[in-house]
Amino acid sequence: MHCSNPLALYNMYKLECAGSFYQSNYRILLATNPRSPSSNEDDFMAIGSQDDALLELEKQLNRLHRSIRIAIQDYLKPLEGKRHRTLQENQKAVNQIQKLLERYGLRIQCPECGTPSILRVSPRKNAVDGVFVFDHKVKGKRTFHGGRTTLPLMRLVEKPARSAK
Repeated sequence: MHCSNPLALYNMYKLECAGSFYQSNYRILLATNPRSPSSNEDDFMAIGSQDDALLELEKQLNRLHRSIRIAIQDYLKPLEGKRHRTLQENQKAVNQIQKLLERYGLRIQCPECGTPSILRVSPRKNAVDGVFVFDHKVKGKRTFHGGRTTLPLMRLVEKPARSAK
């Protein structure tokens, strides 16, 4: 399934998978709530089958998340190598991209070190419209890689789990 609009892709996938997804959820709810008014001994699910149902649900959600990640990446592809006329316009564009990525638990992979990163625009004396940098931690220290004047290649990856302090 290929679509350049993430919302349209999500809606198509939701329609395609709604039946099996909601049936799986309903089976899980029945299994985890055996005291519902309509339950009897035949309604109880073995732990193994509950685990299977949860595993199947997780697989479906992973496929959906992958489809969303690919759709967003396809949407961002034409923006690579582009820039706006001012620092504020570049910052606004990057903020919109980051809001979208945050909503779906995604980051942009730093092309220099491969670390999941937040894309930012920093002011520079020699670039009036700013430079695009990848903000992330390397060995526990905040690092900025990049420094190009155009939007870089944006390969999307999962947002890492927060580290315990």
